[in-house]
Amino acid sequence: MRPAVRLAAAAAATLLLATGAALGSMHPTRLLAERLLADVDDATWIAEGTGRKVLYVIIDPNCPYCHKLWERLRGPVARGELQVRWIIVGYLTATSPGKAAAILQAEDPVEALRVNEEDFGFRDEDPGGGIEPLPEGEIREQTRLVLAANLSLMQQHNLFGVPLAFFRAADGRGFMFEGAPPPDVLEEILTLIAEEPEGKPQG
Repeated sequence: MRPAVRLAAAAAATLLLATGAALGSMHPTRLLAERLLADVDDATWIAEGTGRKVLYVIIDPNCPYCHKLWERLRGPVARGELQVRWIIVGYLTATSPGKAAAILQAEDPVEALRVNEEDFGFRDEDPGGGIEPLPEGEIREQTRLVLAANLSLMQQHNLFGVPLAFFRAADGRGFMFEGAPPPDVLEEILTLIAEEPEGKPQG
């Protein structure tokens, strides 16, 4: 996680709260979030939750900060306040691609992600996500293409840290943050997410 990105996200949050839609020129971090939102349809996500607020999050199954963010989003998802669209990548460690593929190829990917996160750190021989990685020969070509496209969403914008989260804010503009903010800061950030119109299909 890069401190500069984290600090920029915090500064943008303060600025958005203070000025709202009257903000005259966009912070560079918000411009980057706009680009991510414009390109997100090229990625594949796993939709969790039914809330009208939509948060996109790029995660690696072996990332401890991704795990922390997953834990901290349990409440808003369970309460129906938030839909999280998890964009899975697999690049941090040798077992990341196999675990990412196991989640994507599961009959119920949301359940597979839950297994990975609830059993995080329990594999003594392979720290990180708890799901069993798929052997190389069992990873489908389509899954490889999905993982490559998801990773490209980051790389084409010179972003390399996970978790990376972005959303459409209530002022109509993009917003992003990196890492797992403390619960009180995360709660404040989630209040900035715009609600999707009722009846709009999600996922």
